Amino acid sequence: MPEVTSDLAGHDIICVSSTDWDVHWGTQQQVLWRLAETNRVLFLEVPVSPLSPFTGLRKGTWVRQLRRWQQGGLREEKRNLLIASPPPVLPFRYHKMTNRITQNILAGYIENLEDRLGFKNPIVITYQADSAALVKRLSACLKIYFCTDDWAASERWWQPPDKVRAREMDLVDACDLVFATSQRLAQRLKEFGKPSYFLSNAVDYDLFSRAQALFSPEEICRLGKPVIGFAGIIHRHSFDASLIHWLGHRHPDWTFLIVGKKEGREPDLTDLKKLPNVLFTGYKPLDMLPGYLAGMDVCLIPLPQTEWAKGAFSLKLFEYLAAGKPVVTTWTEEYVPYENLVRQARTYEEFEQCVEKALGENCQELARKRMELARDNSWENRITRFSQVINDYLAEKHASA
Repeated sequence: MPEVTSDLAGHDIICVSSTDWDVHWGTQQQVLWRLAETNRVLFLEVPVSPLSPFTGLRKGTWVRQLRRWQQGGLREEKRNLLIASPPPVLPFRYHKMTNRITQNILAGYIENLEDRLGFKNPIVITYQADSAALVKRLSACLKIYFCTDDWAASERWWQPPDKVRAREMDLVDACDLVFATSQRLAQRLKEFGKPSYFLSNAVDYDLFSRAQALFSPEEICRLGKPVIGFAGIIHRHSFDASLIHWLGHRHPDWTFLIVGKKEGREPDLTDLKKLPNVLFTGYKPLDMLPGYLAGMDVCLIPLPQTEWAKGAFSLKLFEYLAAGKPVVTTWTEEYVPYENLVRQARTYEEFEQCVEKALGENCQELARKRMELARDNSWENRITRFSQVINDYLAEKHASA
């Protein structure tokens, strides 16, 4: 786990998360883990509802969350970092009536925890687009919406786009500051009239740069070269299985190494798993990923061309670059600033050509340039910028009081 300091200090922070703490180590965990070095943090996980078993959520996940709530719902991850598993709520959380009931349940739960823990005048950071009623009810010195995805583009039947947009607009209105992990999201949210900042995903540079000095796990060393790799969550909005199948079928001499677990019912991996040159390793802990990246000759970000993907900024980008690896991605406007080191493709044929060219770009000079770019985009630098905006806002608020 990273042990770093934050430039923001001495505050109580309540995080309304859009994920559970130990499901996948992503943006929210990276940010809140670091903020907890110098602040007290309460991290609220996602509540389950009667709809949870039917939304693609693994049975083990929602059963575990229910048990955690029944057992008290509060656990200490480390000093100054408490994880709360909230009570069950109503389904259809973006519908106006059920949303108000759900958010009031959660607000009451948080207020009780504040009293127990002695939290005073906290900073509230929410990642949940439906949490306006909750945010409005909580007393806080600063309220922040941190947007990591285009929730209205999720294509889930229980999240109607018009209702998601309406709840998100309410949330922006209830907050003082807005942060977004992609330029596209930041620009859209800025139109609602609140100060909005682009703060992309970043990298634990110290961890992923170890790939340059590590030996790959034994299962990787036996693979035929070249190894074309992917490391991350396998999700319908982050992994174009059809693209990988097309490449695998055309290049039986390439080995495709897929590291990570599948989330949800899609994409369908049946045909892909039939190819003899495709290996799925399943889930691997974060601290093992550099070893797997060390064995890859080219790293892929095979985003499907969906509205969700257009607003995404993958965690994988700077993780791959910190490992010094060539990166090929489907085209997205978010990566245009890095085109001198990242190859982008609009079609399957272009993607194939980019991989072929990237296979010849494993020299030390290019690896050094990739790692320098990744170092400039570390989580430490992101937290410094995040803290600076917050401190400036609080100083101005104090001066005008």
